[in-house]
Amino acid sequence: EDGGGEEEGVGGDGPLGLTAAFGAGAVLALEQTSGAEACARVRSTEQMLETMRRVETLGEAVLADRAQVVELDRRRNVNREALAALRRVERQGKVATERHKPWVCFGGEAFVRRPHSATKQMLEADQKRLDLQIDELRTGITKKTSELCALDPTIAGGSDVHRSFVELRGVTGRAIAEQMSVA
Repeated sequence: EDGGGEEEGVGGDGPLGLTAAFGAGAVLALEQTSGAEACARVRSTEQMLETMRRVETLGEAVLADRAQVVELDRRRNVNREALAALRRVERQGKVATERHKPWVCFGGEAFVRRPHSATKQMLEADQKRLDLQIDELRTGITKKTSELCALDPTIAGGSDVHRSFVELRGVTGRAIAEQMSVA
């Protein structure tokens, strides 16, 4: 006894370290098969586990990205409301706009009075940045969902719709027409 009574494998997990993952029945079945069959089963099991891990990881990433899109969209709506309030002040005339110094919250902790024009520029720049971030996240969600569907076709009911959207992104109608006329 070299390891205090442990079976072969890591941490007493039996042959090939599979007892913890699949139970004693799976290990017994592997022990009763030939070496080549056992290796093939282990490989297919490892591939299945890797696919399951990848599906789980992609699923979590899609959910996290969706949550981030919701948060960014909420911030974008707040900015849009603030820009609408600034436009209402602008409709009152140039004098009202020059006198208007709205309070702006920085970092959720400090409020600062800023000139109307500087506040408007800051909000418009923030809107553009939020739009870009949301577009990038949505593109990533589409790609990740397509990969999920490729790994597990039951997710989309066997449809390749997601892959089609990923492949068509950035393709113009003219390019599609040209491809169709060549074929």
